[in-house]
Amino acid sequence: LDFLIVVLGVMESWLAVLFNHERRSSDLSISSALRVLRLLRLLRLLRLFKVVKQLMALVTAFKAMMESFAVVFGVLIFFLLACGIFCTQLLGHGEGFDRSNHLVEELLPGIQEHFQNIPTSMFSLFQVTTLDNWIDIAQPVITLDVRWQGFFVIFICVASWTMISILTAVASENVVEGAMGREEAMKKAQAEEQKAFLAFLRDAFVQADADGNGLLDKEEFETLIHKEEVIKRMSQSSTPVSPDDLMQAWDTLDVNRTGELTIDEFVSGFATMSEGLSTKHIANFDYALQRAVIDLLQRLGTQMEWLSKVKQQNEQVLQSLRENSQRQRELANQFWLWRTWALDKAPDASVRATLEKLERPTLAR
Repeated sequence: LDFLIVVLGVMESWLAVLFNHERRSSDLSISSALRVLRLLRLLRLLRLFKVVKQLMALVTAFKAMMESFAVVFGVLIFFLLACGIFCTQLLGHGEGFDRSNHLVEELLPGIQEHFQNIPTSMFSLFQVTTLDNWIDIAQPVITLDVRWQGFFVIFICVASWTMISILTAVASENVVEGAMGREEAMKKAQAEEQKAFLAFLRDAFVQADADGNGLLDKEEFETLIHKEEVIKRMSQSSTPVSPDDLMQAWDTLDVNRTGELTIDEFVSGFATMSEGLSTKHIANFDYALQRAVIDLLQRLGTQMEWLSKVKQQNEQVLQSLRENSQRQRELANQFWLWRTWALDKAPDASVRATLEKLERPTLAR
């Protein structure tokens, strides 16, 4: 386009010099050419299409539209050609009428004006397609033969209504596809820009990691985000980010409140937070929730098994305690029986006195 504008400017200059050199009142051809070239200066307005993205997108959609329009127009021209040959033979040459009828002789010249040859017939049928005064073309023919009503009805349904509907549908489809293409291109550009920003952020984090332990504490991070280079890069992003936004993201990602995050944790977490809510995020949340529920159920199952084992051990301990208590009661009864026997058999009075002092043991049941 720029080359064409330059060429036209050079030609205009040459013709202007030639016209001034040979100024004659009868030399109208050069003057006319010069006026035409001056009018072609309006082509400079086409530069707006390069400046305004919306106009450039419109041109792109129009180019894609013309590919489909070419097919539709080809079908329409072929249909007009076939019908033009048919109408030229029957109407233009008068083979479809009885020449002996005086009404035919009266109306036939007017009909032959519209159908005298194939190009004229095609143009007349195109006028019928546009529905522009089509009745002036069809009425004389219908007056001579009513059967031509069916021809014009079918012709208008196919050439006018159907073709126009197809053209409208093709135009709408291309406009929608163009809009979706622009939206996808914008999303792709934003994704690339965000990826570049995250790469820059990662490199800056590596440089800010003073102790080189792979962790970034809050003080190192706060020092980093207030650097002039980082602030400038954040302001140039498609979605400007402030240091306060980054600090808020840090507090959100520092779940354990340790005051430290790995570089990968912060970069990947910040990238996820920067993305808009979509079906992918809802699905990821759903699957993460399902995994958490399954993990919780597994842990609950493990705890229930452990509690069951503890319960069995408690029952065994209680059973052992009951058996020991039973044995102690048996020993106490045996001891009391021995005391009674010893009181009867002991010959020594001091031994009997000692045995009498013994109390009968009482054991809880």
